[in-house]
Amino acid sequence: ISYDRGGWLDDWGDYYDDNEDDEALKNEADRHMKGVSTIKLGLEYMVDPHVALRVGYNYVSSPYNKSAYRNQFINSASLDYTTTTDYMNLSEINRFTCGIGLTFGKFYADAAYMYQNQHGDFYAFNTQMNNPSAHNDCPSSRIKLDRSKFMLTIGYRF
Repeated sequence: ISYDRGGWLDDWGDYYDDNEDDEALKNEADRHMKGVSTIKLGLEYMVDPHVALRVGYNYVSSPYNKSAYRNQFINSASLDYTTTTDYMNLSEINRFTCGIGLTFGKFYADAAYMYQNQHGDFYAFNTQMNNPSAHNDCPSSRIKLDRSKFMLTIGYRF
């Protein structure tokens, strides 16, 4: 592969312009992905003027359709040199938070804990061969992507 005046020349003599749109890949994304919805809810209770207790919830829907798969048989310059066959369809995300906020004059400290629940269906490869109605004979593995996080912020208000 060589680069020449704004494009790429591959080993077979095919030329790809850097500004060339990859319509095939865009069409695949349109077919397998969907809009994402987000919901955020939070509640704060002031125990006294210097102490606040907080809880929250955050939901983010999955960006993938249930039947999404990695199609390696489209005419896409972006996929011509791809050597991986695996893909993962991620589920929705559920986040739960709780925390406490303290103020000391102009100083403040906020501590929070977040638990995130998400999973993904991992596929090592796809056997559908560009046929969306065919069944993928490669079974998926359920991957748990749960995580916990503790956050601490200390600051000064000017």
